[in-house]
Amino acid sequence: MGSQRQQLYDRLRGLRERAESARRAAGEQGTQTDAQSCVRRSRRPGAERFSGKRISDWAPKTSDGFNVPQAGTDDQVLALVSVWSQWAGEPWNERNWRDHLERARDEQVQERRDQLQGPTSTQDDPSPAFHGATVEQLQPSALEVHGAAVPASAVGTYPWLTPYLPREHDAVLRQVMALALDGGPSVLVMLTGGSSTGKTRALYEALGDLASNRPLLRPSTAADLLAIAERRLITAWAVLWLNETQRFLDGGEGEAAAARLRVLLEQQPGIVALGTMWQQPHWERFVRQGLPGDPHGQARALLKGGFTRRIQVPGELSKRDQERWSDLAQRHGDLRMTHALRAGAADGLVVQHLSGGPELLEAYLQGPDATFSHQEHALVTAALDARRLGHYMPLPAGLLRDAADGALTARQRSSDPDWGLRALHTLSTGERADGSRIDVRAPLTPLVALRARSGGAALFSPADYLDQHTRAARVEQLGTRSLWAALAAHTTHPDDLDRLFEAAWRRGLYKQAIALGRKAVLAGRSRVPATLARRLDGPLDPDRRGALWIAMHADTEDVGGVRELLFALRRTATEAFDLLASRVVGHTDTGNAKAVRELMSLLRMVEAWPAMDELVERCGADAGLVSDPGLLGKLVEELKDAGRAATAERLANLAAAHADLTDPRAAGDLLRSARTVGADRAAAVLTDRLAAHARLVDPALLPHLLRDLWNAGEERAARELLARDPAGHVDITDTPALVALLDVLHATGAVQHLAALLGRDLATCADLDDPAAVEGLWTVLRKVGAEPALAVLARRSADEVDINDVVAVTRLLSELCESSSKPGLDVLLARSPAAHVDLAASDDPYEVDDLLRTLKRAGAMADVDTLARRMVADTDLEDPDEVSCVSATLREVGADRAHDALVDRVVGVLQTNGPFYQLLNLKNIGSKQTIDRVALHVAAHADLSDPEAAYLPTMLWDLDAQEALHILLARGPANHVELDGPDAVERVCELMRVLDALGHTDAAHELANRACERLDPTEAFPVAQALSVMREIGAEPAAHALARRAARQSDLRWAFGTASLLDEMDELDADEAVQDLLRRDPAHQAELNTNHHHEEWSTVKSLHETLRYLGTDAAADALERRASNAGLAPPDSWPVYGRETDGLPAAPWTWDDIAIEG
Repeated sequence: MGSQRQQLYDRLRGLRERAESARRAAGEQGTQTDAQSCVRRSRRPGAERFSGKRISDWAPKTSDGFNVPQAGTDDQVLALVSVWSQWAGEPWNERNWRDHLERARDEQVQERRDQLQGPTSTQDDPSPAFHGATVEQLQPSALEVHGAAVPASAVGTYPWLTPYLPREHDAVLRQVMALALDGGPSVLVMLTGGSSTGKTRALYEALGDLASNRPLLRPSTAADLLAIAERRLITAWAVLWLNETQRFLDGGEGEAAAARLRVLLEQQPGIVALGTMWQQPHWERFVRQGLPGDPHGQARALLKGGFTRRIQVPGELSKRDQERWSDLAQRHGDLRMTHALRAGAADGLVVQHLSGGPELLEAYLQGPDATFSHQEHALVTAALDARRLGHYMPLPAGLLRDAADGALTARQRSSDPDWGLRALHTLSTGERADGSRIDVRAPLTPLVALRARSGGAALFSPADYLDQHTRAARVEQLGTRSLWAALAAHTTHPDDLDRLFEAAWRRGLYKQAIALGRKAVLAGRSRVPATLARRLDGPLDPDRRGALWIAMHADTEDVGGVRELLFALRRTATEAFDLLASRVVGHTDTGNAKAVRELMSLLRMVEAWPAMDELVERCGADAGLVSDPGLLGKLVEELKDAGRAATAERLANLAAAHADLTDPRAAGDLLRSARTVGADRAAAVLTDRLAAHARLVDPALLPHLLRDLWNAGEERAARELLARDPAGHVDITDTPALVALLDVLHATGAVQHLAALLGRDLATCADLDDPAAVEGLWTVLRKVGAEPALAVLARRSADEVDINDVVAVTRLLSELCESSSKPGLDVLLARSPAAHVDLAASDDPYEVDDLLRTLKRAGAMADVDTLARRMVADTDLEDPDEVSCVSATLREVGADRAHDALVDRVVGVLQTNGPFYQLLNLKNIGSKQTIDRVALHVAAHADLSDPEAAYLPTMLWDLDAQEALHILLARGPANHVELDGPDAVERVCELMRVLDALGHTDAAHELANRACERLDPTEAFPVAQALSVMREIGAEPAAHALARRAARQSDLRWAFGTASLLDEMDELDADEAVQDLLRRDPAHQAELNTNHHHEEWSTVKSLHETLRYLGTDAAADALERRASNAGLAPPDSWPVYGRETDGLPAAPWTWDDIAIEG
């Protein structure tokens, strides 16, 4: 500890000791609770927020537990110092204390920075994860900020980066970062969007502006991230750089790292973590819920946590931003920016063109013998397909070489044995051996080479832009035979093997899937063995040799994985089941009571009785098992339940003789368990030991031991324990222990001891910081009839409760009412809680409702009126549920004037042309007379050009405001409804329906005629909805006209929308429109999203069924084939032995064939 912090600790600790000593000498308590009361009564700044528990952090007994007060708590520290100084009779200097607090914090920050930057933290860790280099000391490329591609026409040299154009997301990013950098709540900033949209560059620029001198922690893997988190290197001074965040969240290590980082962000202020991620597929993959086994549960909790701020980076530049881009390019004379603007002006993809992404994509899509040779193109394709299918780790050269070689013809193959390495060098540097270049625009290349260390073998990843923009085009490609063989031969990471196992199985490539699953088992992937066993059940493993192999090789350390595998094996592979259960027992540390109990429960659940006997036999010989009596008690009962009564009794006897009795609650659990299973001898031994051991027990735990002895019928031992006078030794400032002792003394009829305890003035000394414990104290004091103590507690609580805390005030008010404590009520109500409770701090509106009801119960109607008026002013009128809830509560407590004020607020909004949905609020809270009056005003004065006016007739109809409805319809709302823009179809459909229902059929048909020419025909599903409504109201001509437009122009990428549109056209008998749409080949235009294959199949299935129904079998077959190749078909759609990579059914094979090949 530095000198400033040591001196601060010495000052605080010394002042505390002198103050408490003087306080006790004056006949007062001098406790933390006493200090808290005095601080809060002092009314100094920060006093209301002070908790006595802070004292243990700021002035502990030893400096090891000392925490320098955080920024923002200085007022609380000084309020405490002023009280202690007053107790000790010493003068104090506020300015001096403030300066010392600041110096200590500065010293702490500097030490943390030195720890990150100094040689001690990096000596054994060459990874940049542990380096403290700042953004000023690093090249942009070190942070993966892509340089701009240089056009061929450009002359001269350019800096790595172009001038930067800040956009809207940059302002948001800086605002979010600044709060955390200033010591506020920690934040994980996630920039999401497409590839090459400027996400990393935005972080780099913000970091340079706001934290250029902060050390950067730059992990390269999930293991790195986990290591720096566990070493506590992620502090309020450093910045965590997580570019391409998906790299740190995948797999088991990623889940562990996500969990650890989430805890840090929640518990420690001032941390700034910066990350980027593609929206598709990565963000959606990680936040997806409902997947089997929830593989990304921790990552989802991290990304969706309250400390994470997701900022989307748009892929296109607006027209205004393009003008600013042009000005910036001209001002700096940067031809790279000018070229990118010219290339991306039409679609707004200017930033992408800056990196050369679109040109690279075009070069790849041209195929071999254009920009790339056959060999180069095959290597790039292999990298793209491997990544798409689930190999997320960088790809080894051997994998790419073998996969590409199988895709080449005999004429295209090279005679050079090193052809693969040479081609990969070309693809990652842009230069061939003969000096010619393949990069479209320097420095962008189709592959990126990655090395763990200088001079090491390179691993390769496809260029991000190429990866993202070829996925949709290649989604239905099964992958070549050589690709799958190379993946099985060269993939080593367990998470990659798991993903590839799933990808192959979903595509019907059973043989390839089983080979990958087998390798995943050997790699220790815990969830794979059970899945592999289930998939082998049947003709693929007729002799169950595969099941035996899995049972022999599965990782037994993962309890969840073992449980799943045992369930998978127990019905169809009994030999494998017994083998696995025996292996698990053999590998279990029987000295670990918790592990033994979990295993015992598991074996009981799956009815593995032979393994249970084996485990019990091993446990009986290992005294280490009995170290935890609480867990052992449960184990004894589980043995009895499993029919092993003799073993249960034997284990109980062993435990009774050797169990650690330090925790009497756990010992009591064991005693109860011994009695439950009938192990009387063990119970007797344990009782004697407990009675003899009682003097060594923590006094706070004695009540639990006393209750356990009494409940077990051990009255003699209980009386011996009472003779040790627990009432005289319990710490009455320890409220939970005090409550427990009061309760057990009352329950056991120990009247004298109870009276002695009540005579210790416990209500004055009890710590009131723990609400649950204080609530227990109220209850037990009422139970024992301690009226004087209740009166003292009432006055103390009323005087000390945080008057701003809604829940605390409500709880205390309820207790005072329950105890009929008028003095306490008077003290509390005199502090005007209704005027002071913080309504904004309560996340649950029902908490304020409860306070209002409790005030009424207390008869404090003036306070009811005060709080009710505050609630009305605070009510969010945009939330109809909240308005309705507040109205009901006000009526319940009789706050009529406040309720009238709430109605007046809603009426006032509507009478000043406020939003129409406020009518819904009025329906829930207003009288019929008020509703009719306001409805008339709205009907006569509403702006019908407002898009929301389309819903006004429905609202008035729902309110039964007939006269207002008549006035509104006379104004012709159908002539004003907006037919363009978002939600236009929904508005038009709503208005057509209500007009027709009210008998204004001509107006509805007129609206349909206008809508059929104006509505956007490109959105298939909304158009289908419009066709349905037009058909319902009899506007068939308009429906046919809209159908014809949609058949030619609708976007067919969403299969469900296309299916809905075709179905509605068919219902309409619009045969010509149906045929026009079918000629556009919707089966091949449908996009196949493989991220959510369970959900996506239902979407594709709807179009598949519609195409079949319409008699277009060829189109239906084509869609089914595409979906099957993309891994979207249901599992029961494949042949028994799966299929080959050419799509044909596979010849019969079994596990033995895989084992031989492996």
